[in-house]
Amino acid sequence: MEPEKITVYAVYANSDLTEGRGREYVSMYTTSISYAHRVARNAYVQGSTAPVKEAVIWKFGNYYFDPGSKITISAPSNKDLLNDEFIVTYKGILNRAKELGLTEDEINTLQAGKTILK
Repeated sequence: MEPEKITVYAVYANSDLTEGRGREYVSMYTTSISYAHRVARNAYVQGSTAPVKEAVIWKFGNYYFDPGSKITISAPSNKDLLNDEFIVTYKGILNRAKELGLTEDEINTLQAGKTILK
């Protein structure tokens, strides 16, 4: 059986939530970036947003491993999966706008305008 390489998102925590002087560790792995950011909100030192980093893990049969240990992957909700689709589409549109020659300032102006026009 060949191992399967999977890209996931790791939500980090700190063992000392008061001052952040503790050890940083991964509190959760998930395949959904939306779910990772939702869980990370207010979950770090002094209620701040926890870091979320992309990671590569290996799947052997029904088990997942990071480079050092066996892990569990948390399943996202349907809303998280829809948000993931939106994020991919949104990033594609931003890249297309850059390819067409729009500057960062012009893109920011368009993004600010969407809230004004509501």
